[in-house]
Amino acid sequence: MTTLVCSQARCRFSSRGGFLASQMMASSSWKRPAPLLKRLMAMGVCFWRCTNLGCWICWPRRVGVESVDCYCVDNLLARIGDPQFLGYCHSQGAEVGARVVARAHAQEKVGVFATRGGELSVVEYSELTPEQASACDPNTGELQFKWSNICMHYFSVSWLQKVHAHLAQGTAYHIARKQIPSKDGPVQGIKLELFIFDPFPIANKVALMEVARSEHFAPVKNARGSASDTPDTARDAFLALGAKWLRDAGAVLELPPGRAGVEVPASVSYGGEGLRS
Repeated sequence: MTTLVCSQARCRFSSRGGFLASQMMASSSWKRPAPLLKRLMAMGVCFWRCTNLGCWICWPRRVGVESVDCYCVDNLLARIGDPQFLGYCHSQGAEVGARVVARAHAQEKVGVFATRGGELSVVEYSELTPEQASACDPNTGELQFKWSNICMHYFSVSWLQKVHAHLAQGTAYHIARKQIPSKDGPVQGIKLELFIFDPFPIANKVALMEVARSEHFAPVKNARGSASDTPDTARDAFLALGAKWLRDAGAVLELPPGRAGVEVPASVSYGGEGLRS
């Protein structure tokens, strides 16, 4: 199996190579849509950019690429080209695959996997009511919407071609009400978003693989000093994983106070293997 690896941070093919995020107008009012400025769209637009470049969607097949491994650049523990995940998706004949982690708590700002109309979808946290977000399974006591989407995806090339035809028929946007920069300063406004997971329901088969948060998910969403998901918490998670790998390999570590762990470069070990030698 040959897989192409790409990042969700770059979405429109440019003359310099790679993909760049697309833009659309944001508005200061829903009733009076006065455009303020061009805003970066969410990563769903990459499907349009990829498939509208007909040569791009045909090129993988010509060179023998069967699938695309898509990762999110703000996750410091993103395991790129994970052979276990890619092999699982391929063996299941999946058109779409996703790595998932259990939600840390009911208020965690992550999308969740759920069924809507009998189809597997991702529901954004902003689209869940507080009651839905905190609902628990009476049989297990776990959160009912347990599996969070961490934007680590697998797409078959044939499915990407199907997405092209689907989006050509039109699609709905998500409405995000948030502070938007303007020439007069931040204003409360409305931004239309299209997410990379929006076309998932058209997939005939979706494979989900639960992974350990401590080994696969250390997002950077907030500035230093915030309660969670900061550069510092991501760094600590990365170092702690390196220390775990070394201890599992038999090393005895004496870390100075305040140090979370040890960096194990990817050039030394991809996932903790080969450290005993």
